[in-house]
Amino acid sequence: MNKLIRKAPLFLAVYVSLAVMFLVSQYENPLKHYFPGFAEIVQQLAEDTIYVANLIDVNLIDPRREQNTVHVAGVNIDIENLEDINIDDDHGDILAVTEEPEPETDPVFVPIPSDGSYTPRDSFGTLTEGPVDESYFDDAVFIGDSRTVGLSMYSNFENADYLCDVGMNIYDCMDRDISFRGNEHTSVREMLSVRSYRKVYMMLGINEIGTGTADSFCEAYSNVISEIQSYQPNAIIVIQSIMCVGKSKSDSHRTINNPRIYERNEKLSTLANNTNIYYLNINEAIADENGDMPANYSFDQVHLYAQYYYLWRDYLLQHGLR
Repeated sequence: MNKLIRKAPLFLAVYVSLAVMFLVSQYENPLKHYFPGFAEIVQQLAEDTIYVANLIDVNLIDPRREQNTVHVAGVNIDIENLEDINIDDDHGDILAVTEEPEPETDPVFVPIPSDGSYTPRDSFGTLTEGPVDESYFDDAVFIGDSRTVGLSMYSNFENADYLCDVGMNIYDCMDRDISFRGNEHTSVREMLSVRSYRKVYMMLGINEIGTGTADSFCEAYSNVISEIQSYQPNAIIVIQSIMCVGKSKSDSHRTINNPRIYERNEKLSTLANNTNIYYLNINEAIADENGDMPANYSFDQVHLYAQYYYLWRDYLLQHGLR
């Protein structure tokens, strides 16, 4: 009953729009005769009503429904199922693959016990990069946005954990409502407080590329790292560079462009101390000779096609830290 009450505004908006469209269809000819252009106006109003109904559904009735979109390309995904979600220029245009929302469930939090181990930060020493196998990531967690969602689907690091979500950014990553291992409503902070890791991989920055300056972004990133370390004192933090975008995207977009991305990556690299914080330049595996994501790697020049995630995966396998 509560669910029906919560969805009443949506039902009302849909029924009103259907009623308007029915009246227009029944009296289309008289309306056109006596009121030229009126039928088209009413039709547009009906369509706008449906649009408002969708906004009510996403923003008021079930804010998590929008999170049931995956901003990655699957091999068998029909391109016609892609919808363009328009957001303001400061955040860019994001291409999404929509999925049916999961059934509603009551929020449940299931703690995952920590192993209780602790390694003082000053005992890490200097690690060296080198090839590793998939088992290296058994005690790793990946924190990130839609690109990391894609990695979780195509990396084959089966025992790694992924605390990621579409649209996640450095300013909301610790508090954002995510789903993880049966915990339908949890957060990165909550999971880091009950789960122990030896490696924390981060890739954030594309969603907030139009917000603030490179310095303010780097400062916020540093603050998040400090908080992660308070929960994971025995883990090394691996900052992955913000992945570049395609040339057509970079040349045409005011904020989502490679000059901005590389400026922020340069700042991020200064956070590494090569003791317990490391920086990996993922673009070494992705970018072409001009520093752009090759056009054939991506359906929107921002997110990799499924078949190219192996480039990111193999780069991580070649740059393990021991």
